Amino acid sequence: MKTALKDARFQLVNFSDNELRVSLSNVSLSDEGRYVCQLYTDPPQEAYADITVLIPPGNPIIEARDEVLSEGNETEMTCTAMSSKPAATLRWMKGDKELPGKPKVELTYDKMYTVTSRLTFTVSKEDDGVPVVCIVDHPAVKDFQAQKYLEVQYKPEVRLVIFRLNQEQERT
Repeated sequence: MKTALKDARFQLVNFSDNELRVSLSNVSLSDEGRYVCQLYTDPPQEAYADITVLIPPGNPIIEARDEVLSEGNETEMTCTAMSSKPAATLRWMKGDKELPGKPKVELTYDKMYTVTSRLTFTVSKEDDGVPVVCIVDHPAVKDFQAQKYLEVQYKPEVRLVIFRLNQEQERT
């Protein structure tokens, strides 16, 4: 149980016959836990509130093994979202297609989570200029993502076009 008495961060918001509401400012991870409200009536009454502190991750970071890719080669990218609570979930999109990553979750010394997802795929010439996006899903943030555009080198396509002129065109 957490003791809130004599903590200046707690403020009385509303006190009436049927409601007691308090606010807590400058919340930190140590504020997480069960709080009890005791009403000294006959008989005494108690109500409980379990507080969970959400900590959003830092900006996601994409790292690529190769800056310039060659058509047909396999490449690897990693996306990292650091210091969140709970652990974030990472998803990968290449263009409008979702790709499966391999996530790894680490609990850090300060009881927060760092999540890394590794993505491996083979590139084609159609991937040139296509964005690869790492999307972070976490209850404390919305629309959180990082992206990297692919630069793919590929062999030029050679086309042989033969024009045949008809006899009228040959005379002019």
